[in-house]
Amino acid sequence: MVEKLKRMKKMKTYTQLFTLVLFLAFNFGAKAQTAQEYTDQILAIQAQIINDNIHYITKSLNDHKAHQNEVERKAILVHLNQAIAQVKALPAYKGDNSLREAALEVFNHYKETYQLDIKKADSLEINGKSPYNAMKVYFDLQNRAEEKLVKTGKKFINVQKSFARRHNLVRQTDEMICLFTKLAEVNNYTRQVYLAYMKVDEINRTFFESMKRKQVESMEKNRLAVLATAEEAIATLTKLGNFEGNRQYVDMGMKLTHYLKNSASKEYTELVTISHKKHATQADAMRFNKIVFNYHNQSKALMTEFSVASTQLLHQNVLAEANPLVAKNLQKETQKSLSLVVKPMSNLSAETLSYETNVSTSSMNLPQE
Repeated sequence: MVEKLKRMKKMKTYTQLFTLVLFLAFNFGAKAQTAQEYTDQILAIQAQIINDNIHYITKSLNDHKAHQNEVERKAILVHLNQAIAQVKALPAYKGDNSLREAALEVFNHYKETYQLDIKKADSLEINGKSPYNAMKVYFDLQNRAEEKLVKTGKKFINVQKSFARRHNLVRQTDEMICLFTKLAEVNNYTRQVYLAYMKVDEINRTFFESMKRKQVESMEKNRLAVLATAEEAIATLTKLGNFEGNRQYVDMGMKLTHYLKNSASKEYTELVTISHKKHATQADAMRFNKIVFNYHNQSKALMTEFSVASTQLLHQNVLAEANPLVAKNLQKETQKSLSLVVKPMSNLSAETLSYETNVSTSSMNLPQE
């Protein structure tokens, strides 16, 4: 309850600040005499809305708690309604209402997207244990929502350029829309890379779950499935390639996938062989536990590198181009988690691997036939 009250108080303060920004922008616009002042007034309102979008989407990458996202989603809808009311109250500039109407179209599209697409995506309780298919649905919904927002933003830029030509204004780039577009592109790319790896990792986890349940035949079946799925993932990642020259993230996805493939080809074969034995030796137990121990440590280390690479990809392609205020908001959200997508799934290994590095056969809990 205390946390809920804190969030509500925070959102109330945030809404009050947003209202102040709109009030100042509107009053500035009421006195505007030039086309540039008129344009700047609308862009000031729009910039705050897009800043909301960037903040929300970046936060949702790190926090998939539907009830928390819902509070902030509703706050953005309040901001959008305020922005729509402010822009509607503006007169046309010397009979030219194209920029005002384009801004209204943008805000109404944003409102519809937050009411439908984003609400649907955030209603899904996604976390590190969610299955591949559920995560794919979640990512697809987010991609679709972001694509709509980007498409609407680009349309506004075209109207803005036409307005500038008609009124002899110096052409200027709408930095906030460009920034949001780049963020959406980075998100789409990281989701594709992550899903390719995640499909392999999900089967890999099933292998260890079978081992924990002492189902030897299922272990072998899943071992072969890891090999086959890893080949598919490697082909997908190879085709996907780099993001505007940055290969670090896809290379780490490739490294993780190759690690699982090699493990399935070698060490997992040993685990299956030892599990088949009716009477395991002390040497078998030592080897078995060593493989499990090494896998847990190595996969955890690789997943951390993978997560760091995703954060660096965002920093290089978005933060470097953001103004100080937006950059600060992005930095604050990404610091909450190393991963821009979901928390490292390799941490789950500790839950599924119950074997200790004890040399006794009894501690190994091998299946008895």
